[in-house]
Amino acid sequence: YPFKPYHKNKVVEDDEDDFVDIAADVEDELVEAEQTPDDIKLGNNKQLNQNDNITISSDIGIPSPVLPTTDLQEDEFISDDDEEESNDIPSVLPSSIDNIHKQMLEIQHKTHTLVIRTRKLVGIMRSIAVIDQYVRNHENGPKNGFILDVQIRWNSTFFMLQRVIHHQLVVRSVFIYKFPTITAVQKSSLANAYLDYDQWDLMQALHDVLAPFEMATRSLSGKHYATLALAYTTINIIRFGLQSKENDSPYLALLKKSILAQFELYFDIKMTKTQKELMIIASYLDPEAHDELSEEDKQTAKTILPGLMKNVSQSIGNSSISTSSIVTKTKQTLTDKLKNMVGISTNVKLSSSLTIEHELVLFSQAIQSFESDFSSFWLQYRDRFSRLYRIALRVSIIPATSVPSESIFSVAGYVARKQRASLSSKSLRHLMVLKERHRLDALRTISDNSMY
Repeated sequence: YPFKPYHKNKVVEDDEDDFVDIAADVEDELVEAEQTPDDIKLGNNKQLNQNDNITISSDIGIPSPVLPTTDLQEDEFISDDDEEESNDIPSVLPSSIDNIHKQMLEIQHKTHTLVIRTRKLVGIMRSIAVIDQYVRNHENGPKNGFILDVQIRWNSTFFMLQRVIHHQLVVRSVFIYKFPTITAVQKSSLANAYLDYDQWDLMQALHDVLAPFEMATRSLSGKHYATLALAYTTINIIRFGLQSKENDSPYLALLKKSILAQFELYFDIKMTKTQKELMIIASYLDPEAHDELSEEDKQTAKTILPGLMKNVSQSIGNSSISTSSIVTKTKQTLTDKLKNMVGISTNVKLSSSLTIEHELVLFSQAIQSFESDFSSFWLQYRDRFSRLYRIALRVSIIPATSVPSESIFSVAGYVARKQRASLSSKSLRHLMVLKERHRLDALRTISDNSMY
C-alpha cells in the first residue's frame, strides 16, 4: 500500500478528552496514491475508465463488457465510503503477474465493492419507512421486503443478491419515484447507492456463479447422511460448472476463472491422496455415483481395490468358519451326531470363493445394470461380493461433512437445557432416538432384509 492506514478521530491519550481529526491527511495521501504513474492496465495496455469498466484483452476472445450507461452521471452517486473502498487494493501490481491475473484481481475488487454497495442499498430501503412501505406495496415488489445479509454467511449474501435481481424493476423505480417525506440526507444516501447497468450485469454474473454452490451446500448439509460418494459427485459437477462456456458473459467468465483457481487449490492441491482415493472408492462402490465417474477414476479404483480386498480376505474367512460352526451346533440331527462320532465332517461344503479379479469383473457388470439405491444393491449382492461389501461398509460410513454430528449436538443441547437439567444420560439418549422415530421403520426393514 502506498500509504499507512489511519483511523478518523483517533483518541489522543492525554489528560483532556480531545480528538484529532486526521481526515485531511488521509485525503492528501489518497490523492497522491491516485496520481501514481503505474496504474493498473488491462488488455492491450488500456487504462481503466472512470466507471471502472474492465477492458478485456482481445487475445482471449472475450468481447469488452462495457455497456451503455444511463443518462445519470455516476459521479453524482459515488459516496465517500466508496472512494475509500476503491483503495482497498494497491494501485501498483507486480510486473510478474500476467494480464489474466490482473483481470482476476480487478474483478474481485469490483465484486467486493458491488456487494458493499448492494448491502448499503438494501439497508437504506429497509431503514427508511416510506421506501420500505413502497417496496412492500408495489405490485411487483417482495411482500416481505428485501433481505439484508449476514456478512459471515455467504449464502445469505447470495439470497440478498437473488431478491434484488428478481425485483430489479422495483429497485430502479425507487431511484425514480419522488418521496416527499424523506430528508435531504436520506436522498443523498440513496443516491450514493445507485447501481448502473454495468453493476447490474456484474451482479447477475455473481448470482449465476454462486447458484450451483448454494444448491450443493443444501445437498451436502441436509438432514440426510452426506457420504463420500455424494461429496465427490458434487465436487465434479461444480468443477464442470466452473468451466467457461461460449455464451458466458465477460464478467461471468472472469468470475469462473477466479473461483476455479481457489477450487483447485482446496480440492486438488490441499486434499491429501488418501482422502481423494477414499472418495473415488466410495463413488465406485455406490450404484448411484458409479456412472458419474470418469474412466480415469474408475481405473484408479480398480487399481486400489485389489490391495484392500486382500486385507479383508482373512477376516471374511474367519467369519465364515465361525458362522458355519454355530449353524452346525444349533441344527445337528442324529445322523450328524453319528457322522461326527465316526469322524465324518458335517460342515456344509461351501462353494468355491471368487478370485479378486473375477469378483471385480462380476461387480462391474452387476452395478452397471442395477437401477436402485446403495442399500438395495448391497442387500442383494452382499454374499456374492463379500470382500467389496466389507469395503463399502467401511468407506461409506465416513461422513463427508460435520453437519450431521453438529446437528445432533445442537438438538441435544436444546433438549438438555437448564430447564431440564435433571435428565439422565440414558433418557437424553432415548429422546434423541425418538426424535428420529420416523426413520426406525426404514431401519427395521433393512435389518429384516439382511436376515435372508
